[in-house]
Amino acid sequence: MRKPIWIVLLLMIVCLFTFSACDESNDPKTQNKDHIHAYGEWITTKKASCASDGINERYCSCGDQQTQTIGALGHDEVIDAAINATCTADGKTEGKHCSRCEETLVAQTVIGKLGHVEVIDAAVDATCTTDGKTEGKHCAVCHATLVSQTIVKALGHTAVTVNAVAPTCTEAGLTEGKHCAICADVLVAQTVINALGHTYSDEWAMNDKYHWHQSTCGHTQEILEKTEHIYGDDRYCDICGFDIMEIFVCEYYEPDKAWHIFGFKNSQISYTQLFIPSCVSCIRSNSFKNCQSLESIIISDSVAVIENQAFLNCDSLVTVIIGKLPNTLGENAFYDCNNLKTVVIEGSKTLKIDNSVFSHCHSLTNVTIEDCKTMGDSVFYNCYNLTSFIIPDNVTSIGAFIFEGCSKLSSITIGKKLWSVGENAFEGCVELSFVYANDIGAWCGIQWGNMMANPLFYAGKMYHKNEIGTYELTENIVLSNTVTEISDYAFVNCDSLISIVMPDSVEKIGGWAFDDCTNLVSLEMSSNVCEYGNYAFSNCTALTSIVIPKTVKKIGRCAFFGCFRLKSVIFENPSGWLIHREGEENIVGQMSKDKLSVAATAAEYLRVNYYHCYWVHE
Repeated sequence: MRKPIWIVLLLMIVCLFTFSACDESNDPKTQNKDHIHAYGEWITTKKASCASDGINERYCSCGDQQTQTIGALGHDEVIDAAINATCTADGKTEGKHCSRCEETLVAQTVIGKLGHVEVIDAAVDATCTTDGKTEGKHCAVCHATLVSQTIVKALGHTAVTVNAVAPTCTEAGLTEGKHCAICADVLVAQTVINALGHTYSDEWAMNDKYHWHQSTCGHTQEILEKTEHIYGDDRYCDICGFDIMEIFVCEYYEPDKAWHIFGFKNSQISYTQLFIPSCVSCIRSNSFKNCQSLESIIISDSVAVIENQAFLNCDSLVTVIIGKLPNTLGENAFYDCNNLKTVVIEGSKTLKIDNSVFSHCHSLTNVTIEDCKTMGDSVFYNCYNLTSFIIPDNVTSIGAFIFEGCSKLSSITIGKKLWSVGENAFEGCVELSFVYANDIGAWCGIQWGNMMANPLFYAGKMYHKNEIGTYELTENIVLSNTVTEISDYAFVNCDSLISIVMPDSVEKIGGWAFDDCTNLVSLEMSSNVCEYGNYAFSNCTALTSIVIPKTVKKIGRCAFFGCFRLKSVIFENPSGWLIHREGEENIVGQMSKDKLSVAATAAEYLRVNYYHCYWVHE
């Protein structure tokens, strides 16, 4: 290895200095034996390398030289990284070299290139609207393109015409359209043309039951606005003018100057609605009996009479509306119309409703009769869904069993003129809770057929219309002087009654008149009363005292039976009282004036000792 020039120069200077510092003679033999070497600084004359030692030297002025060995450095190894072979380039194994001397310590060997792994890129067919591609290739390892894919242009659509479809009466049509024969894409969409619809005559076609507009487009089965005839007050349909009398078997009745109807001409037609026009005065017996299709009936004001069984067993009938009907609603007229729910009768003050008219109408819930004179037996017999009824003010009598079996009847209103109610009129009306009297004075005179003829038998309390026209609970009554008697059963079982004041016009208190009035505590008698009927005050358990006016001539048997709190009875005329057994004319005994003059004794006799006898004043 070449030494730098500066090192040579330095050695030369040192030698010169040494030679001049020692004796004149550099010959060791001529040197002073007492000379002491004085060496200079070490000078590297040969640097150590990776594989060989180096040398340091120093000199004395006398020329003496010393040397020093510098140990070899050894190699500084550096790893030459391996290089992976690729598809197109060789690789190398790992090697080593010295970083100082660059000497190769472990030689790298060549790894041959791998070559491509071919993958086919499939061809893509061109479509009508998108480009395609040819087949190509690429390397699966390095992804290099080996064979490029070229673009194949889109083919474009092959148009096919779709013919238009003309619309008809019932089916929609379509406009002309187009689509591609290759890909089936719609090129020109078909739009819907609405169906034309049928065409109809402006004139009405009609039969016995319906009217309609007939089609004129050739579809003979098509009709428009088909409805049943609608009638006002006359015989002609309000819409098409059809004469309703055409559907009836009828006869013109000269005395009435009106028609009588006997039923439908064509029993094969299922009429659901029936209107009886103003030219008709009478619906004859059995006219529409068993017409199972009828659902509603309207009868005009001109009809004066509906005869017996006119609508018997019309099982689909739901609604009946009847006008003024001045004469008669015949027996069993609507008997056994099981689905009848609503009845409205305008009525008149002369109308007579015969027996069993609505008997067994099990679905009947709403009945309005605005006016009427009399109502016969069993009119609402077994109408067990009827919940309330108002007896019009002009009604004078209602028959026996009229509401028998009306088990859901909870409210009944009694009109002002009612004076006669048949026996068992309310038998079985176990839900009765509200009894309304429009006139409490008229109520006192009603002739009740028996105990169950009076709705109080079940209701137990009543309400009467007061002076301002509202109903109030009947607790304390002051009767007007128009009342002449308290009829049999008048207040039977009226446990709302607390006190009653009778005017002097009252001359008789009927049998069972106050039976079971358990809260009656105050009783002010008429001074002109002549008779107390059987059981008149029986079971008035709150009654403690009464006064028997001197006008009383007869006290019926058991008149005060069960009045166990009655402790004071004052006879204004205690003498002349005879005791009889019921059904026997013979006198059982004569009461002592002295004993009847004692209020407590008189009470004991009437209530206990002789309660079963009737008392007569001689």
